[in-house]
Amino acid sequence: MNPLSKRLVLISHPLPEGTDLEGLRTQYPELDVVHMPFRLDPAANRAFATQPADSLHVWTKSFPAAFLEKLAQAEVAYGLMYPVDLVQRAPNLRWLCNVLSGSDHLKPLGLAGSNITVTCSKGVSAKPIAEWAVTQLLVLFKRVLQRLQNQREHQWRKLQFPNLQDCTVGVIGLGEIGTEVAKFSKAMGMRVLATRRRPPEGVLPPNVDALYPIAQLHSMLGQCDAVVLATALTEDTSNLMGAAEFAAMKRGAFVVNISRGAILDEEAFAQAVRSGQLGGGALDVFVEEPLPENSPLWDLPNVLISPHNTQGANDQPRKVYERFVGNLGRYMRGEPLQYQVDPALGY
Repeated sequence: MNPLSKRLVLISHPLPEGTDLEGLRTQYPELDVVHMPFRLDPAANRAFATQPADSLHVWTKSFPAAFLEKLAQAEVAYGLMYPVDLVQRAPNLRWLCNVLSGSDHLKPLGLAGSNITVTCSKGVSAKPIAEWAVTQLLVLFKRVLQRLQNQREHQWRKLQFPNLQDCTVGVIGLGEIGTEVAKFSKAMGMRVLATRRRPPEGVLPPNVDALYPIAQLHSMLGQCDAVVLATALTEDTSNLMGAAEFAAMKRGAFVVNISRGAILDEEAFAQAVRSGQLGGGALDVFVEEPLPENSPLWDLPNVLISPHNTQGANDQPRKVYERFVGNLGRYMRGEPLQYQVDPALGY
């Protein structure tokens, strides 16, 4: 890069209406802030989500040539999707700001060991996602779907349902989202169990009655009337919830997935629901997205399907961008960046 040229900040994600990029350029005249939004076609998105890393070279062809040209010059990148050979394509890149809270989709890029700092947007949407999860628990525990069916059929049928203070919920992954799920669940009087990769010794987190290492997952599951999946997708958590885990749960228990589709074995989940081992659940994330029209998950009894839409709030893109701007100030002052991701772990 020409040492006399401005330092390039490449923003490739759509920004909320009214974003003041000119104000950012005025604040940092030494930066060349380039906004080049694009979206990959659906086929490329599906390939990225479902194909192994060693086959993703074909996915690189989906990026606009103009974007790749700017990426080769960029010092800072703010966006979602990048070519699998990013490290080689972007020799000047020092900071990649991922607009999502989860960073598992960056794992194939080989950022571990590079001199690129990765940050993410974890926590920005923790409350609305947790609100969605707890809403699904209420729908499931209070048998709202059956009530709606009775109303459609004009049937005056009284139903039995549990009191929440008699129920136990397990939160798999006590990060920002899981912590909010625990708080909301405890506020409704539920007993809250949770897993954490490295549980602290001697001190329980707020709103948690017992904390388990992931190696003791089955011990926790056997006590749960419902489980909320809120953990990051890693090699250790891929297919974490399968047939053995569903069998370890109370018969008729519920599963709510707000993390990543690959954490749950979808076929085993469907079998557990059909057999009655699971009472149903709520799924917002799937191995393949959009969920194919012929997927059997659509028609499972007492299972709610949501199109990866738990964030929902209209102000979420603005909050993500504001976090980036705050971190950009730290970057320009030479201060440590907040919300850093370990590329080797994926979170």
